[in-house]
Amino acid sequence: MAHRHLKLLAPEHVVYADTPFDAVDVEAEDRKGVVRTLEHDRMEDRSGRVLQRPAEVGIRDTLVLTPLEPDTELRLWVRGTGLFDRSGFQQVRAVTGGLDRRFANEIVFLPMDEPLTGALRLPIRHFDTPFDGYSFSDGDLLLVEAVRPEGDTERTLLVRRDAGPTFDGFAGVLITLPHGNEGGQQGVSPILAAGPTFGWHTRKASGPGRVLDTMELVISFGIGSTALDVVDLDSELSGLFDSALAGAGVRMFRVFTVQGFVNTSRFFREQLEAPTTIALGLDAAGLAALTRNAGSRLFRRNPVSGDDR
Repeated sequence: MAHRHLKLLAPEHVVYADTPFDAVDVEAEDRKGVVRTLEHDRMEDRSGRVLQRPAEVGIRDTLVLTPLEPDTELRLWVRGTGLFDRSGFQQVRAVTGGLDRRFANEIVFLPMDEPLTGALRLPIRHFDTPFDGYSFSDGDLLLVEAVRPEGDTERTLLVRRDAGPTFDGFAGVLITLPHGNEGGQQGVSPILAAGPTFGWHTRKASGPGRVLDTMELVISFGIGSTALDVVDLDSELSGLFDSALAGAGVRMFRVFTVQGFVNTSRFFREQLEAPTTIALGLDAAGLAALTRNAGSRLFRRNPVSGDDR
């Protein structure tokens, strides 16, 4: 049961059957021109079947696909795995990008479903432009199919993995935790805040280190409403979002935030205000995506193999 909880919260991790793929040589060339053969880590399930993990490519890599047999055809498919961009496999037949200093966008058609006449070079960044009708972000899958002249199809799976620092943004509503204020000091609640987030992606696409992918540092700035003891219309209006706040904390799973805030307004006016506060935030859209089909994912085994009963 514990692994199902991890599967619900952790970034998606996939494996597939260890099958031959020798019709096309698949290599990755980095931005320094260094070429490496893409390796698949292997594992066994409880029945002893050998499975393999997708090989890892990064946004700075260029795929080099070289046919090892004449008349071999190629097909490419992408699948989104993120919280908000999850999708099934979509076939890629073209990439779209902007022309330098020109209004028009250029569509480049890929040699799909036709014999490869030589090595095909595919920069990964070409699959990640806002003009494409599909998404290929960090953690997404790229399926490479090679069709032999006799009609047999071989498949290999790649996963995009961008190791290193990541940057994002946060905006939301936070509720302060109740705590005692000395001398009748007034706290603030609720808080509207926004700011940048900073994370770190490990190099491997599997293993315990991926817990770092779910955590980010947050630096946010916002406004809050002063909590008033006397309730009347004038005091309520004067205390509505009258405090400027600066804070920092942690965001987890792109949904939950825990932050500490400093009330900077107290330095510029003579009011009895609490200098600091702790606040919790929740992204409703992120929570809905994270818990989608949560019951089925937690309490059903969901096998797809015929021998997994």
